[in-house]
Amino acid sequence: MKRAAAGLCLLLLVLLACGPRSVQGSLSVLMDMRYQSVEVVMGSSDLTVRYTKPSTDDNRGEDLVLAVSARGLRLPFAADAGYPLTIDLAEDIGGVQRGALARNVLNDPRQTFPAMERGHLTFNGLPVVDRQASGDFAVTFVLGEEFGDGRTLYDNFQGKVR
Repeated sequence: MKRAAAGLCLLLLVLLACGPRSVQGSLSVLMDMRYQSVEVVMGSSDLTVRYTKPSTDDNRGEDLVLAVSARGLRLPFAADAGYPLTIDLAEDIGGVQRGALARNVLNDPRQTFPAMERGHLTFNGLPVVDRQASGDFAVTFVLGEEFGDGRTLYDNFQGKVR
């Protein structure tokens, strides 16, 4: 009987783990943050972690659930940069924040987010094109009266760098 109960618990945990993943935080209560895949995009001076899912049930199009970007970087990073590599997303870099969050989901008019009070983007190792990268991010938005103000978003990620 105990083995059957243990087996049932294990099966339940496996089924729960197979469900859609979601970016966490208090803002995820107000908007659907479920995603299917993650990729890291390395530009000439920016790094972006992209959380995506198909736009429709028949997999036509792509919804950008969330993009977490760090801009104004000197890429590629030096081999001796050390890790984990943590980037301050709320840092002021000439009148704008180093970090930017964006979204583009079918039938959702919200595409931008408030300024960050604090935030970080951490990579467990140096991101290298065509390899897997992992890490985490966390942001807290400034207090105010706009949608998302004072809320949080966070998640661990793993995805291929392109």
